[in-house]
Amino acid sequence: MAVAPSCARAEFDDFRGLWISRFEYNDNSSADIRNKINAAADLGITDVIWQVRGKADAYYQSAHESPAEGWNQAIDPLQVAIDTAHARGVKLHAWLNTMPLWRDTTQPSDPSHIYYNSDPSFRVTDSGGAVEQTVGGSSSFSGGYSRINHVLPEAQQHISNVVQDIATNYAVDGIHLDYIRWLGPGDAGDGFRPDWDYLPHDPYSHQLYFNDTGQDASDGSTFAKREAYRDWVQGRITDLVELVGDTVDNAELATGRQIDLSAAVWNNPTTAERDYMQDYRDWLSRDLLDIAIPMVYLRQSNSHLLDNFLDDIFSTPTNSQVSIGLGTYLHTPAEGGVDETLRQVQEVYDDGRADSLTFFSWRSLLDGSSLSSQRAAALVQWYEDTFVLEGDYNDDGLVDAADYTLWRDTFLQFGDLPADGNGDGFIGNADYDLWAANYGASAANAATIPEPAAVALLAALGLAPRWAGGRPLRNSEIQLRSRAAPMRR
Repeated sequence: MAVAPSCARAEFDDFRGLWISRFEYNDNSSADIRNKINAAADLGITDVIWQVRGKADAYYQSAHESPAEGWNQAIDPLQVAIDTAHARGVKLHAWLNTMPLWRDTTQPSDPSHIYYNSDPSFRVTDSGGAVEQTVGGSSSFSGGYSRINHVLPEAQQHISNVVQDIATNYAVDGIHLDYIRWLGPGDAGDGFRPDWDYLPHDPYSHQLYFNDTGQDASDGSTFAKREAYRDWVQGRITDLVELVGDTVDNAELATGRQIDLSAAVWNNPTTAERDYMQDYRDWLSRDLLDIAIPMVYLRQSNSHLLDNFLDDIFSTPTNSQVSIGLGTYLHTPAEGGVDETLRQVQEVYDDGRADSLTFFSWRSLLDGSSLSSQRAAALVQWYEDTFVLEGDYNDDGLVDAADYTLWRDTFLQFGDLPADGNGDGFIGNADYDLWAANYGASAANAATIPEPAAVALLAALGLAPRWAGGRPLRNSEIQLRSRAAPMRR
């Protein structure tokens, strides 16, 4: 995990993320998995967020968790996804639901599933001594997933072990944490803060709280006492993020690969902390993540909230990249359809503060329906219209000798000409410099620097590119020009 300073952030077009959930691929079909990844690559997606853990189970060969029910283990879905993505030049991030423990109409069939863990139990115990159950497919406490008791060091170590297993044994490009927040019910009487009665109230959790604070977690007689315990439980979520970050760092050292740590976070940090104990303002300020992905999932009918959410998100200085997650699945015909998707994309881009966009999810763009097909085509067109590869004077998606020929043949001419790379109405040396600096780059991978063979060809022609400051250009320095848009920071 290596957070870059803000001045070196990637261009908006360098990261196009797409979530693919476990409900959207067939874990028993290599062909289906390949089709899903290839369709994403054809769309121009650079980073696939691929779900491998849903409810403390594994859609891969795990050393620590039970195989997902329904997966026959004849193939390794994660390995197939990685191989297919890398063959297409796409990065693959392993997506883990962090807090969910179980949610099904039946209990886990594998007796070794951590739902049955004892000494200590990983399930949450309420203030009345009841242990959270899964009843009729939902939590007996909150109606959603039953949760892991994340305050326990053993539970945190288990999650760290899961991350370590994936990061070292699979060539993933990232670890993505979802549901890295409190999942219990809220209490309207306490300002919608998580209900104190459903926080961890087993003796072990109380002892841990006492050891850290000297206070009694069983005493909820005042708001201040309830809030103190909430703050501690919230802090343990941040501790878990830190622990996973350390695990990813160690995996990077062990494997020699860059592995990004990302997290799906709530659509605004104020609500995230108040309702879900997800203090991602702190995570941003301390650069605990490489990429934060706020889930700004808005319909047309509530899209007026977007500006305020962006202001809240970007009120915290950070070196982490921030990719705004758009809920394209919500943009039904009744909610504006494709036009609403494009409007939100443009609004985030015009705002000028986000590093990129991530789309939820595969089905809303690539399921073959008329709406998803139209949306996918419109997004491809938006990216093509918004970003122009510098030096690609014949607009064929590749900066090559043909572009040099076009520049040479119009050298010293005035007018609105294709080789006028800097837009000053004159074909001169500056336009050559743009071409030379990007020679060998393509629209399919604008972050590709010239290959050694391409540099050698330039040198043979006496056209060697000018490196910035005497060093090879970094990926982020390949120049993309934005049409009718504010300068990127």
